[in-house]
Amino acid sequence: MRFQYDPVTDSSVKFNDRFEFHEEINLDPYLDQRDPKNPAKYKLHAVLVHSGDNHGGHYVVYINPKADGKWCKFDDDVVSSCSKTEAIEHNYGGVDDEMAINAKHCSNAYMLVYIQLTQRLNEEKRLEIARRKERNESTLVIHVNVILEEVFESHAGPELYDLDHSNYHQIRMKKSQTLDELLTILSQTFKVAQNRIRIWPSYPHRTQGQKFVYFDVNEDIHKQLINVESPWFVFVELLRPDCPGIIQPFDRKRDLFLFFKFYDPIKKCLTYLDHGQYQLSTRVRDIIPHINKTLGFDENTELSVYEECPSNTVQKITNLNDTLEKVLSQLSRDNSVQGFILIFEKRIATNLDSVDGFIGNQQNTVVHPQYNSLKLELPTVDHYFRDLMHRIEILFIDKTIPNDPGFTLELSNRAPCTAMAQAVAEKINTDINRILFFKCLGYKDTPGSSVRPLHENSIKDLLAHGKPRITRKLFYQVLSVDVNELENKRQFKCLFLSSNLRDEKELVLYPYKTGTVKTLLEEASKIIEFSEDSTRKLRLVEVSSHKILSPPKEDTALEDLQSTESITSNQNPQKIYRIEEIPKDELVLGENEMLIPVSHFSKEIYNAFGTPFFIKAQHGETYGVLKERIQKRLNVPDKEWEKAVYKMPTEADDSTKSVGLALQRVFHDLQFMDKPVGTKKLTKSFGWETLDSFMQHDVQEFLRVLLDKLESKMKGTCVEGTVPNLFEGKMKSYIKCKNLDFTSNRLETFYDIQLNIKGKKNIYESFQDYIAAETLEGDNKYDAGVHGLQDAEKGELFFPNF
Repeated sequence: MRFQYDPVTDSSVKFNDRFEFHEEINLDPYLDQRDPKNPAKYKLHAVLVHSGDNHGGHYVVYINPKADGKWCKFDDDVVSSCSKTEAIEHNYGGVDDEMAINAKHCSNAYMLVYIQLTQRLNEEKRLEIARRKERNESTLVIHVNVILEEVFESHAGPELYDLDHSNYHQIRMKKSQTLDELLTILSQTFKVAQNRIRIWPSYPHRTQGQKFVYFDVNEDIHKQLINVESPWFVFVELLRPDCPGIIQPFDRKRDLFLFFKFYDPIKKCLTYLDHGQYQLSTRVRDIIPHINKTLGFDENTELSVYEECPSNTVQKITNLNDTLEKVLSQLSRDNSVQGFILIFEKRIATNLDSVDGFIGNQQNTVVHPQYNSLKLELPTVDHYFRDLMHRIEILFIDKTIPNDPGFTLELSNRAPCTAMAQAVAEKINTDINRILFFKCLGYKDTPGSSVRPLHENSIKDLLAHGKPRITRKLFYQVLSVDVNELENKRQFKCLFLSSNLRDEKELVLYPYKTGTVKTLLEEASKIIEFSEDSTRKLRLVEVSSHKILSPPKEDTALEDLQSTESITSNQNPQKIYRIEEIPKDELVLGENEMLIPVSHFSKEIYNAFGTPFFIKAQHGETYGVLKERIQKRLNVPDKEWEKAVYKMPTEADDSTKSVGLALQRVFHDLQFMDKPVGTKKLTKSFGWETLDSFMQHDVQEFLRVLLDKLESKMKGTCVEGTVPNLFEGKMKSYIKCKNLDFTSNRLETFYDIQLNIKGKKNIYESFQDYIAAETLEGDNKYDAGVHGLQDAEKGELFFPNF
């Protein structure tokens, strides 16, 4: 430790003794248990150097970044290379007798940084080599994204998978490798024999939807992946474990590769079922028994069949006796494109005349033994896909929570606003009638005007027009009252202050528009959690610029009050209303008691801050008792309370002219500051200009000016006469004639007396000299009026009682 505390001088001292350190150290001898595989060998990584003594100096750092002996010197904003000797040996320190005079210029190390090579640097080097190798080989490798059937099973919606959010198995291969090597890797990865695996590369043209391309493995098995674009999406068809033998051969001139889905009108979702290989001549009806078995239906259950087409559309297959070759509209001439999707649904009886318009009205009743006359919103696949064209994402943000991330719901813009409100209510688990929505101001991205979700209005009418795939945004607020009651009520925002004056929270109340302060407090008492010893009595106060104003009467109409629009914002509004609990000692005020507002300020009285409050004061009580009551209310320790400065402002008071406040600050700074205390603010409160301050004034003159200023400030107030009562003395001056019975007396007041100290041993001799009688005779006789000039004695007959 270069810097240590010296108790003799009560200060920090720097020791410049020579201290040697090594570039490599082994700490095994100091360990309780040694690890032979991981020895505690460390290498010097950095040396922190200080030049100077304990009063100041300059700092330099030497760093060995790669622990290879190549050092760099960091001197402020200058970085340069340096030798190992300069970084290590030159910073050992040490001051001999000849150099003691220049100790202030000594440079030595005060902190060393050692690192263990085996754990950190080797790992960093390994990662750096791997990153460098990956960059160099980036043009020579390809990433194969393997899609398994489990990806289709986890996807609910159109198409087979989500290109951006699905979980793929990624395989990194060199472009010089062949398909045979890819099959070998797949076989080893999924523990499946190669003859039970078939790969289907994704079709590159998205206009055909998510389709796959067939290629003959026997012909392409030895082809390299050099012409494949990275990443390469491949569906890997794995033969199920319960199916014996090898995977069925595929003839693209004769066979089709199909995917099957099922639509559930109750859950309003598509579910992946299976895939299969069928001949072109297969009738659609011949596939239905397999689908019924997969779904667990009776084998004679009638199903409707649709072909899923690109752009989220479907085409119903009306004649189930037709062959696949005839009904599939997307077949290519050479059958190279595979992976067609067939969607199945239960054939149900419905009284729907058309599928135009929104499907959620009450006439769309689907009759089926399983559904028991349920009123389904999207009863068929056709309805589902038509609805997809109108699906939009809406981001709902809580208006009362700053920086709320919100949540997103996908809804149909043709749905009524009540359906949107119901979805939000279910999401946040609240009553639908207590949610108030607000439009989003596009140019500000902030809440705008409030809207009520009506059944006759659709979501499309509520939202602003924009790009079809953009996420819309709405704000919401959960009210404490029913939305339908807002017509007769008004929103009133205020703060609630806890009894300890520390915790504040925003309250949003909904009193009746014709209500008063009393009804407002009654509404607040319903949602405020009172403690067991609470008085349960509330009052409303107005706070402006951190100063508390007189509370309005309980019969004051709410329309006469103006609540702030936002209380918890960073704008710090100048005027807010606050509800607080009335303390027990303030419930009943006597004739000689009143509430006094108390505020906090810093330096100047107009720099108010913190939480203002009321304190009870009694007529005739001392200032000290009031201060103790304030301290108890704030729960401030005595040590902190000693630093407080007090000020009683008046309407026309200027804090810069307050002598009492300036005097408090002088004594406060004298007690708690280590630096010399100036009197500029005090003399400014006297009204002195800069030139007056530079004139010489002794203590007696200063005291007279100070007391005169204080007396002038106290005139006409309840404390008038305080200064004379505290500091004024009285004495009686007399002149007594020696030759006749005549004495002249005069009563005088004073704040100080001038004692003669020359030739006096102590203060008592000075006092005795002050009251000694003076003889008036000769040329200095006393003029006694009608008695003429007389010999007399002059002195002091009375001293004040100190």
